[in-house]
Order: sequence, then structure tokens, then C-alpha cells
Amino acid sequence: MDGPLDPFEGFRLATFRFFEELEANNNRMWFEAHKAVYETVVLQPTREFAVAMRDYFRFKDPEMNMLLRRIISRITRDTRSNPTQPPYKTCQSLNFRRAVSGDARDWSSYPEFFIHINKDGADYGLGLHTVRQKTQELIRQEIINEQDDFKRILKGLVNVRGFELNGKPLKYPVPTEEKIDESLLPWLQHENIYLTKHLAISHIIISEDLVTYLRQEFDYLYPLYQFFMRACH
Repeated sequence: MDGPLDPFEGFRLATFRFFEELEANNNRMWFEAHKAVYETVVLQPTREFAVAMRDYFRFKDPEMNMLLRRIISRITRDTRSNPTQPPYKTCQSLNFRRAVSGDARDWSSYPEFFIHINKDGADYGLGLHTVRQKTQELIRQEIINEQDDFKRILKGLVNVRGFELNGKPLKYPVPTEEKIDESLLPWLQHENIYLTKHLAISHIIISEDLVTYLRQEFDYLYPLYQFFMRACH
């Protein structure tokens, strides 16, 4: 999967049509009949895009995993725990995070930059999608201890850049004895937390300009990445 690739020139309109059709035909028979299309209009430009972004993330954090097979997620869904789920994801995901051992608990302890290519364009951002309880506690405490710093970071991201908080709320909210700014409470009551933003299909996403655009967006997110990394350590 890490062989020679052409320079990234943008995703194709056919990329987004593929996901629209997959959403309407999410079964193995249809996918196998269209696998060559997937490899041409989705997987190939995704690999080229990942390579175009690698140097940027290597500069931001030299310990990030730069293998394409680690950056690009499989499109097949693990249905063992829920066989009624559709067998394929309706997006192609890229995740840039620290290189860790094969233990899934290790990579879930670190924040990650992500990009999801789907039928409507791309969703991207930063966060912790699968968080161990110990990591949750470390992040909660860092937010409580460094409220002013955290609010300063969020002000630019949410109020100015338009990122939105997402995540799964805790089933049973954790009581907090410390005095907390009300605006920060949602960050303390989630199983996983991440900021996300949507980029609709436009000239940016179907050209090499996407690389420059997302590097600039991730520059804005980098202080939050540093905040999370301090907490995780």
C-alpha cells in the first residue's frame, strides 16, 4: 500500500458519487461489482492525499505514524458485535496520530487529526474518538486546572473558525466539586470528545488546494492537540 504514487490533484466528483451510491446499495454484492471503481476514484486519490499531508504532520509531531496502512482506515466495517449493520462505511477516513504498539488501548490514549471523505464533501477535525477511562480523567483534570488556557484555545476555534464540539455524552454525568466555567462543562461530560468542521464539495476539495487549505485549518487546531498531549502524558 506504500508504493509510488502520483501527486495529489484533488478528489474527483466521482468520489462523492461513489459514496452516494454506496449508501443506497450497502451490500457485499454491489461493492464487489464496483470494487474497481472504489479503488480508482476513492482509494487512489486518498492515498495520494495522505502522502501529500505526511510531511506536514511529521513536522508537527515526529512520533506520528506515517505508514499509509495506519493512516487510511479500512472501508469495511467490523460487524461481529452487530451483524445487522451495513458491511461498509460510507466514508473514507484518514487518521494522523502517534505510532503505538498493537494494543488498541495505546492508540486510544492519544488525540488524532482526522479527515472523513463522504458523499457531501469532507468532515475534519481533532479529538479522541475512543478514550480510556484513565485518559478521560487526565483530560478532565487538565481542563479543570488550566481553564483560562483552554478557553483561550477554544475561543479561536469555535467562535472564529467555526469548529463544533461533538462526541458521545456520558450516560451518568461525573459530579465535579471544583469551580468550573459553565462553558467548559460539556467538555467534562463526554465519553469521547472532538472538534469537527465540514467542507462541502467545491473547487477546493477537487483540486490540490485541499492540501494547503487543511494544513492551515490544522494549524489552528494544533494548540488543542498540544493541550491534549500534555494531559495524556
